[in-house]
Amino acid sequence: MSTLAHVEKQRLTGAALNHKHGHYFVINQSDSRRQVSRDVTSLMEEKLGERLLGVIHRDESVVEANASQKSILDFNASSAAAFDIEIMAKKYLRCWVFILAMARCTASHVCQGVNFLQGC
Repeated sequence: MSTLAHVEKQRLTGAALNHKHGHYFVINQSDSRRQVSRDVTSLMEEKLGERLLGVIHRDESVVEANASQKSILDFNASSAAAFDIEIMAKKYLRCWVFILAMARCTASHVCQGVNFLQGC
């Protein structure tokens, strides 16, 4: 939790977060078997809201994929971590499609009736 505060206050990045285009977070190695992990994940979901791109669950297949020098998708595409990454990739792409549509709308000045708050 203290790491998030440091990131938000620009102590870890050394530069300002890009508030114009937004910034997102990923929770990595979340382990639903452990109470502390569930608590931290829940708190982060609450605190980050829409800025949370997703959660990657702890998965032994990731360690095995690294040892095999393969991506998790090549090593075990049906693993929990691969599923989590796929979900985040789809969400990320939806955000970029929205951003591109917003840029076109703004450039053409035809933005009436568009709710930009429902983007990502």
